[in-house]
Amino acid sequence: MKSGGSATIDVFGSLNDGTISSGASVTVGSSGTFNGTTVNGTVTVMSDGISTNNFYVSGGTLTVSGDGVSFNDSFGSNAVGNIVSGSAVNASIGSDGLVNVSQSGLLNASTIVAGGSAVITSRGTIENSTISGGTVILSGDNGLAKSTNNDYLSGAVVSVNGANILTGDTIENGATATLQNNAYATDVTINGHMTLDDSYGADTVVGNGGQLDAQNQSTIVSLSVPGGTANLASGTTVSGMAVWDNGIVNVASGATLISDPDAPTPYVTVSSGGTAILQNGAIISGTVNVEDGGHITIPTNAGGTIDLQGNTNVGLTISGTGSVNTVISGFNGTAAGNSDGITLTNVKAADIATVTYPDADHVLLTMKDNSSVELNIIGAEKAGYTLVPASDGTLIYEVCFLDGSMISTPDGDVAVETLRAGDAVVAYVNGQPATRRVVWAGKAHGTVRPELADDEAGYPVRILKNAIADGVPYKDMLITAEHCLFLNGKFVPARMLVNGGSIFYDTSITSYDYYHIETEEHSVIMADGMLTESYLDTGNRSAFRQEGDVAVLRRAAVRSWSEDAAAPLCVERAFVEPLFHAIAERQTGTSQTASATTHDADLHLVTKSGAVIRPMRHTGQQFSFMLPPGTESVRIVSRASRMTDTVGPFVDDRRMLGVAVADVMFVTANQNVDIIAHLQAEKPAGWHAAEAADYAWTNGDAVLPLGNLLQGGNMGILTLTIQAAGPYLLRDERSAHTIAQSA
Repeated sequence: MKSGGSATIDVFGSLNDGTISSGASVTVGSSGTFNGTTVNGTVTVMSDGISTNNFYVSGGTLTVSGDGVSFNDSFGSNAVGNIVSGSAVNASIGSDGLVNVSQSGLLNASTIVAGGSAVITSRGTIENSTISGGTVILSGDNGLAKSTNNDYLSGAVVSVNGANILTGDTIENGATATLQNNAYATDVTINGHMTLDDSYGADTVVGNGGQLDAQNQSTIVSLSVPGGTANLASGTTVSGMAVWDNGIVNVASGATLISDPDAPTPYVTVSSGGTAILQNGAIISGTVNVEDGGHITIPTNAGGTIDLQGNTNVGLTISGTGSVNTVISGFNGTAAGNSDGITLTNVKAADIATVTYPDADHVLLTMKDNSSVELNIIGAEKAGYTLVPASDGTLIYEVCFLDGSMISTPDGDVAVETLRAGDAVVAYVNGQPATRRVVWAGKAHGTVRPELADDEAGYPVRILKNAIADGVPYKDMLITAEHCLFLNGKFVPARMLVNGGSIFYDTSITSYDYYHIETEEHSVIMADGMLTESYLDTGNRSAFRQEGDVAVLRRAAVRSWSEDAAAPLCVERAFVEPLFHAIAERQTGTSQTASATTHDADLHLVTKSGAVIRPMRHTGQQFSFMLPPGTESVRIVSRASRMTDTVGPFVDDRRMLGVAVADVMFVTANQNVDIIAHLQAEKPAGWHAAEAADYAWTNGDAVLPLGNLLQGGNMGILTLTIQAAGPYLLRDERSAHTIAQSA
């Protein structure tokens, strides 16, 4: 049909396999059929009419109203479909094609590809469709527009504005959904990215790789995070939540987690593998259940209740300073490897003067400056554990025995946990046995931080039977990493002898009691048939609770290894390494497998904006970088490892070492400047104390200030002389702390 022509299809009439040119029009009446035609013109389908298998191309327009139907129609570039109270089923919307759905219209079981669009308004619905790179917009306030049970694939975008709704949809990896101004999302699964902006969510699931950002007074009822990330900004409220299987929930200041027994989803639960991180000012209302294997970090002012479930739960970390206003319940466990633990990240162990129990449900940590932190732990006094706080995310490593260690006494071997002040033990003085009186016996509780290196995480060291010599020890021995063994006339920390076979970190034990005994003089004593040490108070006594009913009054002076030890403490490689190899060689296959290493530092710079600058030139020890104008400082970023990991535990250097930087020269067209900030006594962040006057090591991410050297549009070349680098472990190919962004 040519331009200007028109046709009307009446009852049971049909028009098939033609062409409707631009300017021509067709009206399909009740029970009429319009089929198999290429349309550049206009088609109007009235009540009970049908348009089927037609190709709407550039300029083609289809309007469906009443109970009219579009079935299996295609909308190509610049074609438009208007579904007004009718329906379009199995439609195909191509690039630059558009379908508008309104006034109870329906777009069903259709496909929208990249560049195609559907606009849903005033009671319109899109359902059971696949959006593959296309765009769906729900807007207007003249009735609820809905997206129902659709699959938004990679590249797809859905935007919901106003009181309109997504329900039962899936936002796949690479797809994006944005809801704002009181929009709704119910029963939506997010594997891509969704933003709630002053909007509402219910029964929302953030799957593996998915991300939910909730902000501006948004509210979510029943949030599940099995593997994705949910970021809850200030003003956001979540009522009922579960996070597990590597899921992460970040709760900003001013956001609230609500657990309401009367709500449809009453619980907030952090299960195994899940993580919840609450910033200072975030709020807990009700109870958060933390299951064994789950991890939650809360500020001291979060409020509410944390219920630690299970008997080996070490998943609670408390950050910040001041007394904690959160009630902690479920804190229990009675044996080594079967106890709960709590980490305090902002309490320094060295600052604790006393640990006391004001009542059955409170623990009071009093600092040396008379400030205090009080924990409300239900049943704390009955549990009887001394908390071992951390200052920087690491545990305190006291020298001590785990229960079950057998101590030699004049009456035979007895378990360390049964010894009390006044008991006698056998000490060895110049190799000869002598009796020494116990003047103090202490007990503390340790919890492992598994995200740290084994030697810093707090795992106990297991020394297998016969590891040192035949009958030494005479049974498996469990001690803490810093506990010293007496070998060849000197004390050596157990951590320096770990070989992965006969001596290893027992990672099956994550929470345990440990003990120590102090004799009148620091002594060489025997535990499990192995010569070791008694307690030497170097200032950490407050971490222990004294065992026994009678307090022993004694001098409070702190002792030192150099002045008071029964034998020298030796951590020198020349002494320890031969011991390490001799012990490892006693049992075939017990020595540590060498880790893969490299000497490639992957050296680069990172600006304040996050731009990565690679070397423009590398000659010998010198690396040169071109810096853009306005650069005030850079970070010197590289791989970083510890010598105790790359060389062996017999090297007592547990610093994270990046590169050793000597001369730093900055050159422009007008000046040459020696930069020495890294060699000063007060160094910028990321530098270790200088080992020599002419170089200093980074920790893999060190700040180098440049001041105003690059002001006024100047560019310049920064040259670093690298004194030493590596070796580095290859366990993580990412450079330290760097999120790369191309310069």
